[in-house]
Amino acid sequence: MEETITITVRLFSSVKDALGASEVRLTLPKGSFAKEALAHIRSKNRHVLERLPIRLALNHEYITEDSVLQNNDELALIPPVSGG
Repeated sequence: MEETITITVRLFSSVKDALGASEVRLTLPKGSFAKEALAHIRSKNRHVLERLPIRLALNHEYITEDSVLQNNDELALIPPVSGG
């Protein structure tokens, strides 16, 4: 039996709008990378999210896509924002 982890993914701005939720829970194989969680989220609305540059934060610290996820982590997907 494969071991899994469960993480919370916080969604902001256009990512939140594209998925219609402010957060989702993902169950992934143990040892998964942040890029795998991001790919899963992008697959939910490829039309909007496929080319959107997204910064990642893990437990309130900016990370790279090659960061390993742990059980109960909080991954934030932060797209570019504009304002004035």
